[in-house]
Amino acid sequence: MTYLKKLLILLLWPLSLWAAEPITIVVPFPAGGPTDLIGRYISKELIDSGIPTVVINKVGAGGIVGMRYVADAKRDSTLITVTAGSAMYAPLATAPAPYDIRKDFEPITMIGRESFVIAVPSSSPFYSTQQLINELRRNPGKLNYAWGSSILRYSALMFLNKINATANDIPYNGSNPVALALMSNQVDFAFVAYSNVKPGADDGRIRILGIADKVKHPAEPNIKTFQEQGIDFVHNSWTALMAPKGMDPVLVDKLNRIVTAAIKRDTKVDFLGLQPWTSSPAELKTIIDQEFRAWQPVIVQNLDKVKN
Repeated sequence: MTYLKKLLILLLWPLSLWAAEPITIVVPFPAGGPTDLIGRYISKELIDSGIPTVVINKVGAGGIVGMRYVADAKRDSTLITVTAGSAMYAPLATAPAPYDIRKDFEPITMIGRESFVIAVPSSSPFYSTQQLINELRRNPGKLNYAWGSSILRYSALMFLNKINATANDIPYNGSNPVALALMSNQVDFAFVAYSNVKPGADDGRIRILGIADKVKHPAEPNIKTFQEQGIDFVHNSWTALMAPKGMDPVLVDKLNRIVTAAIKRDTKVDFLGLQPWTSSPAELKTIIDQEFRAWQPVIVQNLDKVKN
């Protein structure tokens, strides 16, 4: 059967007959965060399109547990919400790498872009990134910082290396616990995704000092980027929808159309601060290939810092 005939059959069949079994969307992070919200948003869109869908959380090892689960799952009935951290940083910081995002997964669409920020408790004496930097340099190893994923730990380490400073490394099991640590004054600062500290910043319990992006976050026009504060450091992330390698290209196209149409339609959808960003499967593949080539040598060269 030709690709065109398969596509016509898929479009003409009742959508309720689209799949022999429900689609399972795997979220490799805890419930309640932006990646989880994305998974549940996509699930609703697929259900509304007549495709039975369930969401499960497979948590652990910075996303590795869920990613490994999907790499071995049924290719035509499993999807996963993938972050830059779970796609590249977590596996590249593990030896041997448990999977290769380019070889073991099928791109569906980009979903959103995430800004990283430096945040402090509302009681902190620091009101700008430069004030924090000055204290880090004055008192090496005095301040404590929190991290909840491999990509954010890596970002913090590279930031500290950039400014020639040191701080005490405090791990947490996910970025939501990091936000709670900030709100309860357990740590001095955190390098964290904007989405995870947005609720605390909105109610005044967390203060965002700066954004590690080339442009200001559209929801935070008054918060300066690092570059606007004279700090040459840019690092951000993204979230995408992928499947096990080898998913039927007809299904890939169908899923891409449903999800990208929903995101373009719901222009005000808010995944706790993620900025919507859609793509074709081919465009997503290109983005991943480019980022993998750019970051692999950097991560490998600094592997001792990421692990220690």
